[in-house]
Amino acid sequence: MGLSDELLLIGAGEPIPLPDGSDQTYPFRAHSEYYYLTGIDLPGGVLAFDPRQHSSNAWVSFVADVTEAEKMWEGRTEGVGTPVSRLEAWLGRRRGRSIINLGAQLRGVRSDEGDIVRVREQFTHARRSKEELEIGLLRRAAAATAAGFSTVRQHIASGVTERALQIELEAEFFRHGADRSDMERLSARDQTRVCCIFPRAPRLNATSST
Repeated sequence: MGLSDELLLIGAGEPIPLPDGSDQTYPFRAHSEYYYLTGIDLPGGVLAFDPRQHSSNAWVSFVADVTEAEKMWEGRTEGVGTPVSRLEAWLGRRRGRSIINLGAQLRGVRSDEGDIVRVREQFTHARRSKEELEIGLLRRAAAATAAGFSTVRQHIASGVTERALQIELEAEFFRHGADRSDMERLSARDQTRVCCIFPRAPRLNATSST
């Protein structure tokens, strides 16, 4: 991506609280740039890149620390990677160097907007070329989507609710290996764009913190 000295940080994002003042949040979806490179769909993560490091140590995946309460109430497990609590020390050893923040905006990180636009454009261009693994996932997703719509057509009848059709549609998606669907993001004007989401494998083998 044309980096020589700048540090690259890609944030996963944080859960967004519901507006009712409770401790509940909207369903979390990691930022697509972070998820594309890591395959991790969990909040609080940061993928860091230092172009000065040798290729085997250039990428470091920092993952959020999981509290006992989160383990108990949310069923969350420890992610594979370096605890995000070590990110500050990682940056401290590289003090004075420019930082480019892709993905979700990270608190306290300042980046030049021109650099962000430039690197994001290069990153987006790099994503257009698909590897065999990605092509295979796309084909599986297309097959699962087709199976879901084929099944739901058999259940369309007078008196059948949209909710009942959603259950049949998503169940067929999941039977064909889907991780989730985008039903919750649909609006009443966008009912033709239902798709299923497959979990992706990480594109990088990030190391522990150095």
